[in-house]
Amino acid sequence: MQSKVIPVEEAPSWADVKATVKKTNEDLNKVTENIDRVIEVLNQSIEERKVLLRRWDLENKMREEEYKKREEERKMREEQERKKREEEDKKREKEDKRREEERKAREARYEEERRKFEEEYKEREKRREKENKEANDKFNKLLGSFTSQWGRLVEEICKPAALKLFRELGIGIKQVYKDARKGSYYNSEMEVDIILCNTTVAVAVEVKTTCKVEDVQYFLEKMPHFKEVFHPFASCTVYGAIAALKYDESSDIYARRKGLFVLHANSEEVFLLEKPRKLTEF
Repeated sequence: MQSKVIPVEEAPSWADVKATVKKTNEDLNKVTENIDRVIEVLNQSIEERKVLLRRWDLENKMREEEYKKREEERKMREEQERKKREEEDKKREKEDKRREEERKAREARYEEERRKFEEEYKEREKRREKENKEANDKFNKLLGSFTSQWGRLVEEICKPAALKLFRELGIGIKQVYKDARKGSYYNSEMEVDIILCNTTVAVAVEVKTTCKVEDVQYFLEKMPHFKEVFHPFASCTVYGAIAALKYDESSDIYARRKGLFVLHANSEEVFLLEKPRKLTEF
């Protein structure tokens, strides 16, 4: 069996060892320098962060102090406003109470004055009613006398004028019927102011100082009973007429539409006669 011979490397020389150690030291120094630079950068960054943190802490403290200060001021303002509102509420309550007392006092005075006024008013009203009643009685008495006389005066003025106007119109009226006053039919009474007539024709004339539509309507309501009340004209042709010194509510136009003759007062001819649009026989 042959033995295998392993070659033995030659041992490095001292110069090589020194060179290797020097290179290794140089590499270590470079690594150390790099590490130092990194550490320096880290330390600088840490310092900067510390500065930032201290600044943030300082700013936070300042903000907290500012917030506390504002909060204290807010609470102080709220407390002042609350106290002020309470004082104002107390003042208002006091003022409201005073006003309420004044209102009650005014109402009491007013009620007393009203009661006295009502009593005085009732007394005055009683005296006034008594005086008015006495005055009305006197006035109605005078008015009744005046109205009656005035109405008769108007009738007396109207009679000859109406007789003349109807003759000129061609209706053969010859006289004024003397008994043209009141008559009865059923449970009602009928009064005609003037009746112009002949043997075959009669004209019933309602005389008013002031004529209204209701006066015309009332006259038209009673005219269908004319022949029942005034028997001498039962076989006659009967017409109706309204005579007035004044016509209100266009009552003259209304009367003509309903088939009535209309006599108007005139300063020169006493009365003017207007024919109806369509003559109505009763």
